[in-house]
Amino acid sequence: MTPEGCVLKAIQDLLAAERIFYGRLNTSAPRRIKGVYVPAPHGFGLGTADILAFPPPYILWIEAKATKNVQSELQKEFQRRVEKIPAHYYLLARSSDDVWDWLRAHRVVLNPVIR
Repeated sequence: MTPEGCVLKAIQDLLAAERIFYGRLNTSAPRRIKGVYVPAPHGFGLGTADILAFPPPYILWIEAKATKNVQSELQKEFQRRVEKIPAHYYLLARSSDDVWDWLRAHRVVLNPVIR
């Protein structure tokens, strides 16, 4: 597993443990099929965050990056678009601790079973 894959897995494990509804958004580059470019498999487009989570009452887009990796220009543009939408938040996370800190800062009610 890549370093970024490890970060993604840790974040997903945290969200699952906290019983926060989320989805992993896999975006691939557009492909040419029969001479026509077919876009990414969802309508969010290229640069989409890795995870879309719904910690009540928020909508949180999470871009996971390994320690030294940086956002692409498409990811930065996606972040700017998200941050213009009311009630949507964008988090660049380098570990599950970043997500944990965001949840605590926003006073998300966490799973009392594991606390």
